[in-house]
Amino acid sequence: PSSWCYVLIPEAENAKQAWQKLLARKPRALEWPRVDSRTTDQYLHGFDFSRNILDSRQDRLGLKRQHLFQIDYKNNQFLFSLAGEELVIDLSSPRALFLHTALKMLMNAHSTLLMGRMNRFESNIMTWVRPSNGKLIDRATRYIQILLKEKAVEKTYLEIVHCLFDELESLQPHQSIVMKVVKRLES
Repeated sequence: PSSWCYVLIPEAENAKQAWQKLLARKPRALEWPRVDSRTTDQYLHGFDFSRNILDSRQDRLGLKRQHLFQIDYKNNQFLFSLAGEELVIDLSSPRALFLHTALKMLMNAHSTLLMGRMNRFESNIMTWVRPSNGKLIDRATRYIQILLKEKAVEKTYLEIVHCLFDELESLQPHQSIVMKVVKRLES
């Protein structure tokens, strides 16, 4: 299923330009196709977030309209706009690290609010984690542990990880792996 929220770089005419604008340089794929096909330049450019994606997403998802949440940076200010509403955040710091950190925090707040609107929380824990790497497997496991403790169920970290991998094999796109494992281990 397609994501509800999608990055778009409107100045980019194609995927290659979008990556260059995002990274402020030409992207460099690892090019290890014998190890993993996802390391290739071709795979990388399959992720298109140029202006072409609007029509493509609309056709593919059957959307009548899309809500464009726009973020601009001008004159030391972030400008957030959505459906005619605007929010200006002044960032007079000349330090690039501060600006990137501030933008990341604001984007995290946006995604957290979106997850809340989609009812993807349980006990103030975001339950829709896609454990696709070590950090996210650990996060999902710790979230499961917290939710099980609230239900007075004690499981070891290792037991939870084994169950998580078992359940991943049959996980459907509309399911939360965290809640699926909690349900299995609480019974």
